[in-house]
Amino acid sequence: MTVRVLIVDDNLLSCTRLLNQAQAAGWQARAVGPGAEALAHARQHRPDAIVVNLAAASTDPVLFLRALRAEPDLAPVPVLGFCGHRETRRREGAVAAGCNRVVANSAVASDLRAQVERLLAGVFPVGHGV
Repeated sequence: MTVRVLIVDDNLLSCTRLLNQAQAAGWQARAVGPGAEALAHARQHRPDAIVVNLAAASTDPVLFLRALRAEPDLAPVPVLGFCGHRETRRREGAVAAGCNRVVANSAVASDLRAQVERLLAGVFPVGHGV
Protein backbone atom coordinates (compact mmCIF):
# COMPACT_ATOMS: atom_id res chain seq x y z
CA MET A 1 0.00 0.00 0.00
CA THR A 2 1.29 3.42 -0.93
CA VAL A 3 1.08 5.96 1.88
CA ARG A 4 -0.42 9.29 0.82
CA VAL A 5 0.93 12.24 2.79
CA LEU A 6 -0.26 15.83 2.55
CA ILE A 7 2.29 18.44 3.63
CA VAL A 8 0.72 21.74 4.64
CA ASP A 9 3.38 24.41 4.70
CA ASP A 10 4.02 27.85 3.24
CA ASN A 11 7.81 27.65 3.54
CA LEU A 12 9.39 26.57 0.26
CA LEU A 13 12.59 25.23 1.83
CA SER A 14 10.71 23.25 4.45
CA CYS A 15 8.29 21.87 1.83
CA THR A 16 11.13 20.76 -0.40
CA ARG A 17 12.91 18.96 2.43
CA LEU A 18 9.76 17.21 3.60
CA LEU A 19 8.75 16.22 0.07
CA ASN A 20 12.20 14.76 -0.52
CA GLN A 21 11.99 12.71 2.68
CA ALA A 22 8.49 11.50 1.89
CA GLN A 23 9.43 10.48 -1.64
CA ALA A 24 12.57 8.72 -0.35
CA ALA A 25 10.27 6.73 1.95
CA GLY A 26 8.30 5.65 -1.11
CA TRP A 27 5.26 7.70 -0.23
CA GLN A 28 3.00 9.65 -2.52
CA ALA A 29 3.38 13.20 -1.19
CA ARG A 30 2.03 16.60 -2.09
CA ALA A 31 2.69 19.99 -0.57
CA VAL A 32 0.14 22.78 -0.38
CA GLY A 33 -0.19 26.06 1.45
CA PRO A 34 -2.30 26.24 4.60
CA GLY A 35 -5.93 27.26 4.60
CA ALA A 36 -8.61 26.63 2.00
CA GLU A 37 -6.17 25.09 -0.48
CA ALA A 38 -5.10 22.45 2.03
CA LEU A 39 -8.66 21.60 2.98
CA ALA A 40 -9.73 21.31 -0.67
CA HIS A 41 -6.76 19.07 -1.41
CA ALA A 42 -7.52 16.85 1.58
CA ARG A 43 -11.14 16.51 0.46
CA GLN A 44 -10.14 15.56 -3.07
CA HIS A 45 -7.19 13.23 -2.36
CA ARG A 46 -7.98 11.73 1.07
CA PRO A 47 -4.45 11.51 2.49
CA ASP A 48 -3.43 8.82 4.96
CA ALA A 49 -1.60 11.42 7.07
CA ILE A 50 -1.18 15.18 7.14
CA VAL A 51 1.96 17.05 8.21
CA VAL A 52 1.38 20.69 9.17
CA ASN A 53 3.84 23.53 9.76
CA LEU A 54 2.27 25.22 12.78
CA ALA A 55 4.42 28.30 12.26
CA ALA A 56 3.01 29.06 8.81
CA ALA A 57 3.04 32.79 8.21
CA SER A 58 0.37 33.11 5.54
CA THR A 59 -2.58 31.57 7.43
CA ASP A 60 -3.34 30.31 10.91
CA PRO A 61 -2.83 26.51 10.76
CA VAL A 62 -5.16 26.07 13.75
CA LEU A 63 -8.06 27.21 11.57
CA PHE A 64 -7.15 24.49 9.08
CA LEU A 65 -7.03 21.89 11.86
CA ARG A 66 -10.45 22.93 13.18
CA ALA A 67 -11.97 22.81 9.70
CA LEU A 68 -10.39 19.40 9.07
CA ARG A 69 -11.75 17.95 12.31
CA ALA A 70 -15.20 19.37 11.58
CA GLU A 71 -15.51 17.27 8.40
CA PRO A 72 -16.71 13.72 9.12
CA ASP A 73 -14.74 12.17 6.24
CA LEU A 74 -11.50 13.94 7.17
CA ALA A 75 -11.72 13.99 10.97
CA PRO A 76 -10.08 10.54 11.36
CA VAL A 77 -6.98 11.48 9.32
CA PRO A 78 -3.98 11.62 11.66
CA VAL A 79 -2.15 14.95 11.80
CA LEU A 80 1.46 15.64 12.74
CA GLY A 81 2.22 19.27 13.52
CA PHE A 82 5.64 20.81 13.88
CA CYS A 83 7.02 24.10 15.16
CA GLY A 84 9.88 25.51 17.21
CA HIS A 85 10.46 23.63 20.45
CA ARG A 86 9.79 26.76 22.51
CA GLU A 87 6.50 27.67 20.81
CA THR A 88 4.23 26.50 23.61
CA ARG A 89 1.18 28.49 22.50
CA ARG A 90 1.32 27.05 19.00
CA ARG A 91 1.61 23.54 20.39
CA GLU A 92 -1.28 23.98 22.79
CA GLY A 93 -3.49 25.58 20.14
CA ALA A 94 -2.79 22.78 17.69
CA VAL A 95 -3.54 20.07 20.23
CA ALA A 96 -6.77 21.81 21.23
CA ALA A 97 -7.74 21.96 17.55
CA GLY A 98 -7.22 18.22 17.10
CA CYS A 99 -3.60 17.71 16.11
CA ASN A 100 -2.57 14.16 17.04
CA ARG A 101 1.08 14.95 17.69
CA VAL A 102 3.22 18.08 17.80
CA VAL A 103 6.98 17.82 17.51
CA ALA A 104 9.89 20.20 17.14
CA ASN A 105 11.04 21.24 13.69
CA SER A 106 14.21 19.22 14.18
CA ALA A 107 12.26 15.97 14.74
CA VAL A 108 10.49 16.33 11.42
CA ALA A 109 13.59 17.52 9.59
CA SER A 110 15.72 14.65 10.85
CA ASP A 111 13.27 11.75 10.53
CA LEU A 112 9.88 12.45 8.99
CA ARG A 113 9.47 8.78 8.15
CA ALA A 114 9.65 7.59 11.76
CA GLN A 115 7.31 10.35 12.94
CA VAL A 116 4.65 9.57 10.32
CA GLU A 117 4.96 5.80 10.75
CA ARG A 118 4.30 6.17 14.48
CA LEU A 119 1.34 8.40 13.71
CA LEU A 120 -0.10 5.88 11.25
CA ALA A 121 0.40 3.06 13.74
CA GLY A 122 -2.08 4.83 16.00
CA VAL A 123 0.44 5.59 18.71
CA PHE A 124 -0.98 9.09 19.19
CA PRO A 125 -4.75 9.65 19.49
CA VAL A 126 -6.20 13.06 18.67
CA GLY A 127 -5.13 15.62 21.21
CA HIS A 128 -2.16 13.63 22.50
CA GLY A 129 0.12 16.59 21.90
CA VAL A 130 3.79 16.61 22.58
